[in-house]
Amino acid sequence: MIDTSLFKKIVFTLIAGLSVTAVGVVLTWLQVTKSELQMSENAAREAVTVTERMLEETKRAAELARPLLLRPCTSETKAELSRLSIVIEPIRIINFFRQNKLSCSSYTAAVPEKEKITARAGQSLILTTDDYISPGVPVMIFKSSYPEGDITVSVATHWSARMLNRLSQNRPLTLRAVDVVLTRDNHLEKSRSPVNVSSVHSGLFPFSVEYPVTATIPLMTIFRKGALSLFLSVLLGIAVATSIWLVKFRKKSLHEELSHAVRLGEIVPWYQPIVSTTTGKISGVEVLARWIKPDGKVITPDELSLKLKRQGSLSI
Repeated sequence: MIDTSLFKKIVFTLIAGLSVTAVGVVLTWLQVTKSELQMSENAAREAVTVTERMLEETKRAAELARPLLLRPCTSETKAELSRLSIVIEPIRIINFFRQNKLSCSSYTAAVPEKEKITARAGQSLILTTDDYISPGVPVMIFKSSYPEGDITVSVATHWSARMLNRLSQNRPLTLRAVDVVLTRDNHLEKSRSPVNVSSVHSGLFPFSVEYPVTATIPLMTIFRKGALSLFLSVLLGIAVATSIWLVKFRKKSLHEELSHAVRLGEIVPWYQPIVSTTTGKISGVEVLARWIKPDGKVITPDELSLKLKRQGSLSI
């Protein structure tokens, strides 16, 4: 049968060691999570910067096309718009609008009835799907408004999607314009109320780059990024458990046990009468000691004397 005292010592030692290790694991998880979120924020900022540069190009194209806005939509005007859309690489189509109606386009086969100002009132940037030129292809449209009319410059979103995919090393990045989100696999999704996400907003254009901030991290990520910290946590737990076992629960010498028992009042006097061999009467009292342990076990004076003699702590 297992000694109850020994069992309690083993359980206490294991709990102490595992507790220290568990604290180390939790701290590692928090550290990896914080590191991931920081790297995701840095990636989102880079995505915002790259997108801003691309939109600056579309804005520049609109500024360059503005002098053509009041000209008649001749073949020369269309050719000039087409040249601008080709020279500035990300640009797909440049359209002119007057009173919300298409007046000219760099796309020679543009149909006025099909084209419209897709950007809503007061909204200069929109993510939408092409209706008829390349049906189903997501595009980003930037609108510039001038007294003489409106200019829209559309860009294929695959440029932004590739950039988002490249930067989504830690957490998936998405690009939001109002209530439409562009994913890293070049799909558009309606999303009115973002939940559990953090955003990095552009200071130049009405868009933001978002990433999830949930604390859930795959175990393999924790093992990969926090391997050293986890290893040190296990070592520290083992060291604490070993120290407790060797220091607190080491087997004490009889002298240490007696000192401890005296402090706790476990050593109590035992009065034994001395009987005279000649008269048969009590001639005195011999004061001995007995040990009453916390579990109720009593070590008699004879047993205690024998223990002390064996330890060399008592000489006669």
